[in-house]
Amino acid sequence: MLVSVGGGCRISRLLAYLNDRGLTLPSVGLITEQTVAGAISTATHGSGRHSLSHYVQRVRLVHFDAGGSEVVVRWIDSGEELRAVRCSLGAMGVITEVLFAVVPQYRVQEQLVPAGTLSEVLRMESETPLQQFFLVPHLWRFYVQRRAETAEPGGRLTDQLYRLYWFLMMDIGLHLVVLLTAVYLRSRVLVRLFFSTLMPWTVVTSWRPIDRSDRQLVMEHELFRHVEEELFVRRSDLPSAMALVEDLLRVADDRT
Repeated sequence: MLVSVGGGCRISRLLAYLNDRGLTLPSVGLITEQTVAGAISTATHGSGRHSLSHYVQRVRLVHFDAGGSEVVVRWIDSGEELRAVRCSLGAMGVITEVLFAVVPQYRVQEQLVPAGTLSEVLRMESETPLQQFFLVPHLWRFYVQRRAETAEPGGRLTDQLYRLYWFLMMDIGLHLVVLLTAVYLRSRVLVRLFFSTLMPWTVVTSWRPIDRSDRQLVMEHELFRHVEEELFVRRSDLPSAMALVEDLLRVADDRT
């Protein structure tokens, strides 16, 4: 099924509209406060699948002609131009409307578990293809949000409590701890103590909650201002890329 959406429509509003009709996006990004045009232009991705841009079938652009005197409105639906507009390559114009695929709403089961090595993380992917993982500085271990589609209905009290737990502990609590220890107190000792010793005690690994995809696959990163960098890395290059990330973090902490 295909839907046509205005480029300025916020992803959260679109997800709510689709959910009322038993539908959702094929790829749900981590942050839903972006507009549709913004999500495409930044190759927003998530849920272990391709970016939303991969599912774009048609885009309407508005731009000036070569002379800069006339406004041009046109559709792009094939060829190299469609590939370019999917990743916002060059100054192509303003995205005003997008046609892309949607899928039936589905539920996701999740479990947050520790992993000692990247190889261990990647081995889990065959069973939980929607997973994402985090490298925890100062602990130098991974935590994996193991995720997979499920036919189970969910809706249990424990499922609802998990959403509250994640919101309070991760979306808000983790950010507040970083602000307190790193920004206000400027204490390297407290930062290291939290990540290496205290944070693992806040992770509940036995929980296996189930929820709708548009709730389970997102986070509330928009609540705090932060700098974010997204780099796409081939799977074969992932070990060296993660080693580089760890080296950079250690050097930034003056601990080589």
